[in-house]
Amino acid sequence: MSHGVAFPLAFLGPFLGPFIIFMGHFAYLLPFYFTLNALILGNRQEAEWIMRSALLKSMVISGVAEIFWSTLCWQLSHRSCGILTLAAAFLQSLQMFCAFFGPYDALGAFALQCATQLLMIPVAQIGAQHTLKQGISPARYKIIAWLLSVVLAIVLLLFPNLVCFWLVLPCVVLPYTMLGILLTARSFPTATKPQSASKTSSGASNGVSAVSATAAAGFGVLGLLSGTIGEALTDSATTLALRSELKAGNSELALANHVTVLSSMSLAFWTQSKSERSTQKQVLCMLLWAGCQVFRIAALPYLGKQDTGQSRFVALAAMVFLDKYTGPLGSASLDSALLAVLYHGRCNKGLPETVLWTMRTAVARMERPICQLIMLHASLDVETLSLIFTFMTSVGVLAVLQLYDGRTKVD
Repeated sequence: MSHGVAFPLAFLGPFLGPFIIFMGHFAYLLPFYFTLNALILGNRQEAEWIMRSALLKSMVISGVAEIFWSTLCWQLSHRSCGILTLAAAFLQSLQMFCAFFGPYDALGAFALQCATQLLMIPVAQIGAQHTLKQGISPARYKIIAWLLSVVLAIVLLLFPNLVCFWLVLPCVVLPYTMLGILLTARSFPTATKPQSASKTSSGASNGVSAVSATAAAGFGVLGLLSGTIGEALTDSATTLALRSELKAGNSELALANHVTVLSSMSLAFWTQSKSERSTQKQVLCMLLWAGCQVFRIAALPYLGKQDTGQSRFVALAAMVFLDKYTGPLGSASLDSALLAVLYHGRCNKGLPETVLWTMRTAVARMERPICQLIMLHASLDVETLSLIFTFMTSVGVLAVLQLYDGRTKVD
């Protein structure tokens, strides 16, 4: 490798974990904020429906596969992960070509999406291990991914005539390509060889800590059964309302949504940077998040109105601003509570904490796809269900933060 390339890669080396978390979340958000909307604006509405359905289903499949992978405690070298990421970039380019030019069917779309996400599972494990080592929520890296996704979405809506294959392709493929080059072109310390969960549960050989059965049960109730499902239900209802407007040729509502998200997420990034190590501020963030969810649920019916007044725009702007400001803060508080449960539940023998954290991150990615899949094919009492899950999450997080006082940093 030339010295001109080696220098920036050496500089990025210490930030590999955060960069993987950022790129992974950006690749997760990009289809919903950019790619699917690009297909609608490019008069490829049938392809958009096929891709949306394939994307949602493949996220569920890959989430289950990621949990299985972490349970076996398999790890690959960074170079191997880089090769897999470059392969995922190729599959995404093939996906875009088929979506714009055909042939594009449901089975082929699902196969390409599923293969892409399965290839990225070993890469995501590097980010998970970084989070557990630091003991701090990765929310700030995810917020940066949100901001970049929203900027691309705004550009798309402001200049719909520019939508074409050659604009969409680099935006979709570049995240995978950059990460793949970073992982393959620089020799980082290699991971251990694949081992079974029984050999690593004590954490002596590869740094994986074990968690007691009681702590694992508490983690499961708060992080898996409750999580942010309440927020996901409301988000899915809002997303489908915006999708209907965009398909009808009305982009004003979607544009107002993205501009509001950009401003609120910028404020959320600043707030999160100031509160990630303070238990009192995390408690306040969780209370704000819970209050915001109640407001969003009350305002949700206004999005379905067909009047030409300003009530829909006002309701959307208020919902989105409060959600995208308090949403990342609430998620960060949830992360802090879950990391506290893992940290204080460590023991000599038990379930590896990487398995539990991977299950949480996988479930978090599956929450919105599952909610959207159900709502696309069936009617739900979104308001009631969202209130129930919001109450469960907020009470659980507040109880954990008060119990452990937010001490999650690993010594």
